[in-house]
Amino acid sequence: MRPMRCHRGVTLIEMVIVIAITAIIATGVAVFISRPFEGYIDAARRAELSDIADTALRRMTRDLRSALPNSIRFTCVPAGCAAGSVYYLEYLQTSGGGRYRAEPDSGGLGNILDFTTTDASFDVVGPMPAFLGGESIVIYNLASSGPVVNSAATRAAAGPDR
Repeated sequence: MRPMRCHRGVTLIEMVIVIAITAIIATGVAVFISRPFEGYIDAARRAELSDIADTALRRMTRDLRSALPNSIRFTCVPAGCAAGSVYYLEYLQTSGGGRYRAEPDSGGLGNILDFTTTDASFDVVGPMPAFLGGESIVIYNLASSGPVVNSAATRAAAGPDR
């Protein structure tokens, strides 16, 4: 009688079978995982785009709230607003604001702003905004038919000495 040998190791056929079974299982798992993974990537992209759009809208809202009244207008290039035109939103940004004195105070004092003549000085109710130079001051910019801020009657240069 022969003594029994203990075989250690695997044969080539066993290895090929294990690789084939592993490939089949991996393919099945990949099919089930790929769709949710693609959905996650798509949702992340949509969230990023939504965040970018929200940030842009918030910036536009902030800028338009601080725009000079009646200075907001739309223009298009080329003129005529044909198909393929580029639209622009234009406005004048404000750095401060105040209220001018329209009537003398109860004691009859106060330098009121007179619109009937050229008025070089007037009192401001509350603190006067600081001017650094190269800025303009706009007074009584009200109109029902579009921007009037470029009118000489409502806009003038302002500086630290004015």
